[in-house]
Amino acid sequence: MSSLASTRSEPSPSEEIVPWVPPPLVSGVSYLDGDESSAKETAEEIELRIEHARKEGYQEGYLRGQKECTENVDAERESLSKLLKEFVHPLAVNNDAVLNELVGLSRAVAKHILKRELHTDSSLYLEMIQKICDQYALKYAAVNIHMHPDDAILIDNIGMESSVGERIKIQADSTLKRSSCLVDAGSFFLDISVDTLVERVAKEMLEISNEPARNDP
Repeated sequence: MSSLASTRSEPSPSEEIVPWVPPPLVSGVSYLDGDESSAKETAEEIELRIEHARKEGYQEGYLRGQKECTENVDAERESLSKLLKEFVHPLAVNNDAVLNELVGLSRAVAKHILKRELHTDSSLYLEMIQKICDQYALKYAAVNIHMHPDDAILIDNIGMESSVGERIKIQADSTLKRSSCLVDAGSFFLDISVDTLVERVAKEMLEISNEPARNDP
């Protein structure tokens, strides 16, 4: 203790301790101008970045919206086209169905009328056979005409041989039904039955109706 006390040196009278005194402040002078300028520039940069980001976002949103709008328009156009096709197709199918029904009805009516007329007036057989013979040049050929026995009797009663030629012979065939008529000319065989003739006409009607109109573009 005595040694420590002996080693401590006392300040000499020549060493004066001078306290620190702050410099005087001058009114009207801002000592924070540099910091305010820096802060102001930073705010402007932030505002510019915000404005730039806003413009980029607007442009990106505009392009995205335009793309989505185009896609929606294309999708709606495709949907409308599909809808129109689905609408038109049933109409075409219905038209075909109606036409088939009409042709079928006409066919049935024609068969009924022709058969009734043939059973009532046997001379119609003669007219039909004469037209067939003229069409196929069978007037001088040996021809056998196969018919149902009841129809063959009707033809015999009106003297068919004297009307269409002696070489044309009527053959009663019980395997045939009424109004059937098969022509056997040796070189070919021809079915001129009422059912066959009506079916042939009906087929031609359908083919004509299915052909596109000539004036269509």
